[in-house]
Amino acid sequence: MKHSASTNTQQGILPPPQSNTSTRFKMLIRSAPAPTCPFLGLKNDPETLTNFASEDNFCHCNGHPRTMPLDHQQMFCLFGYTQCPIFLKRMAAEVRAREKAERKLSGLALKPSLGMVAVLTNLLGIK
Repeated sequence: MKHSASTNTQQGILPPPQSNTSTRFKMLIRSAPAPTCPFLGLKNDPETLTNFASEDNFCHCNGHPRTMPLDHQQMFCLFGYTQCPIFLKRMAAEVRAREKAERKLSGLALKPSLGMVAVLTNLLGIK
């Protein structure tokens, strides 16, 4: 059974890419919904992506756009990014960096520097 373009669009399914890029982008590009990886986007516009696996989608997880295989996009980027090995590696690195910063801050609060001790002892007149 063939679906018409209007039926597909109403169901949230868009037709495959067409040769006319401007028409294609008008039809297919949209802002990313919640189930889509927050790092998936167009090469020069990381906030926008196509709603199907496409060579136009890039991974921005590591700070620079990187092409992703279509099967990876289908499996992870568009529907299951919380299970994506690239996404999980990025999240683990962020957690480690946050924990390191927290340890450093808590260590500074608990360990006054020798200079600070000297200033305080002079101010308090302790010899």
